[in-house]
Amino acid sequence: MKKTTKVLGAAASAAIFAVGAAVSAPAVQAMDGNTSLASVLDVGNAEFDNSSKDFDILTKAAEAVLAAKPDSPVALLADGDTALTVFAPTDKAFKNLASALA
Repeated sequence: MKKTTKVLGAAASAAIFAVGAAVSAPAVQAMDGNTSLASVLDVGNAEFDNSSKDFDILTKAAEAVLAAKPDSPVALLADGDTALTVFAPTDKAFKNLASALA
């Protein structure tokens, strides 16, 4: 269990910091300009649900990092003035990863 948790944490961190890949969700692509990724992911209001097409796991990972280390590079997610392109895996991607590691 600890191994899976560590791997999921590492995967979430990698997803948060990955640059150069396009986000695949059309709703996210439509938001352009100075909208922070934290706003797009709705950090602070995410609730786990039955949808595997959203970003609840990634959002909770970002919230946990920001709560533990507010000065970490993850804080860039809340900065709408910094241009970022992020590979943002959906909940289904994280579930598939956990299944593959089990």
